[in-house]
Amino acid sequence: MPDSNRFRILACALTAACVAPAWASDFGLPALPFAATQEEAQDGDEAAVAEADETPDFWSGWTRSAELGISGSSGNTDEFDLRAIFQTERETDALRTLFRARYLYGEEDGSASENEWLLRGENDWLFPGERYFVFAFGVYEFDEFEDWDTRLQLFAGGGYDFLTDRSLLDGGNDRASLKGRLGAGVTREFGTDDDEFRPEALIGLDFLWEINEGQTFAAGTEVFPSLNDLGEIRAVSYANYDILLSEENNLTLRLGVEHEYDSNTDDADENDLKYFITILATF
Repeated sequence: MPDSNRFRILACALTAACVAPAWASDFGLPALPFAATQEEAQDGDEAAVAEADETPDFWSGWTRSAELGISGSSGNTDEFDLRAIFQTERETDALRTLFRARYLYGEEDGSASENEWLLRGENDWLFPGERYFVFAFGVYEFDEFEDWDTRLQLFAGGGYDFLTDRSLLDGGNDRASLKGRLGAGVTREFGTDDDEFRPEALIGLDFLWEINEGQTFAAGTEVFPSLNDLGEIRAVSYANYDILLSEENNLTLRLGVEHEYDSNTDDADENDLKYFITILATF
C-alpha cells in the first residue's frame, strides 16, 4: 500500500479516536447476573429501567445540518464556486460531541482554482455544575493549492465556559455564550520538506449570540503558536451571521467569512480569506 494511503487511513482512525470515548459511555454493556432474592431482583430491575430511561441513547439527541452554497459568473471571466458542509453534534450532561465535513471547490476559466476538504471530530468532557471541561479534537485536511498535500492535527487540553446562556440586551430575550480553550498538540504536513510532527500550543475562543428567534451571530478563533520555532504561528478565525428563512422547514441563510493565517509558508500566501453565502438546512 502506498505511504500516502497509509497516512490517510491512519489520520481518519486517529480523528475518530479523539471522540470514540464519547461513544462508549452511551452504549452500555450487559452486566453479569448475581444471585439475589426475588425482592432484590425486582428492585434492581426497576432501578435498571429507571436508569435506562434517564441515560440517553447514543443515536438519539443529535442535531444534523447540511450547508450548501453555489455561485458563478460568465462573461469576461468564467467562475464557479461550490461550498458543501455536513455537521452533526450532540450535547448531554457529560459530553459535547461534534463531527464536521467540509468540501470547497472553485474554477476560473475552466481551470480549478480551489480544491480542498476537511474532516474534524471533537469532544468535550463536561462536569455537571462546573464551568470547566476537558477537550480533544482531530482535524484532517487536503488542499490541492497549498505547499503541502495533506495536514493532520491532534490536540487536547482544558476549557472554560465564561458565559452560558447569558442575556446581553435589556429585553433579556437574547442568549449568549463564550467558551475558551487552552491546550497543546501536534501538527504534521505531508508532502513537504518538513514532513514531521510539530508540537504546537492552542488558544481558542468561541462566541455564540442568539439575538432573537430568527437571528444568530457566531465568531471564534484558534491560534496555534509553534513550540519549536518562536515566532511561527497559525491562526484560523471565522464569523457567521444566520437569518432564519423558514421555521417550518428549518432553513437558514448564512453570511460568513473565514480567515486562515500561516507564517510558515513557501510559495503560498500567508493569508487565506474566504467569504460566502449559503443555505443551511437543519434536521
